[in-house]
Amino acid sequence: MLNVGFVEALKKYSCDCFVFSDVDLIPMDDRNTYKCYSQPRHASISKDKFRFRLPYNQYFGGLSAVSKEQFAESSGFPNTC
Repeated sequence: MLNVGFVEALKKYSCDCFVFSDVDLIPMDDRNTYKCYSQPRHASISKDKFRFRLPYNQYFGGLSAVSKEQFAESSGFPNTC
């Protein structure tokens, strides 16, 4: 669904930055900044569900910000379950 959202957003809007978030995440601080940087950014590094620690070192889920170019270069999210 995230890959489809990326393609459809580009059809309608001129977006340079994409922020992907799990639907069950609610920010604990409404002052969070949602923007893209020179490298993809993982923004849900401390979740109360995981006692404010990452469940494993390669975790990139939850909330991520990537530029249009970064997302296209990575070929998006895998289509596996």
